[in-house]
Amino acid sequence: MRVNLAVQENPRSLPILLLELAIPTGKLLQDLGVGLIRIALECEKKPSEKTKIIYEPIWALYYNDALRCVDGSSCFTCE
Repeated sequence: MRVNLAVQENPRSLPILLLELAIPTGKLLQDLGVGLIRIALECEKKPSEKTKIIYEPIWALYYNDALRCVDGSSCFTCE
């Protein structure tokens, strides 16, 4: 089972973006038990592009500063 990240305008609204991250739930819980964790998502969208960031298909995931994945199709599920 993997960690899902939902981006919502408020707690009662449907998610604007739903990502399945390349982090097993057990690993996340284990690391949270030890202390703080850091999750960062990065895409190659340039400020001049008109496309909204939520439509970006490829993301890199950094988990505690280590690159975990760069291929959006095999690591994240965008819905």
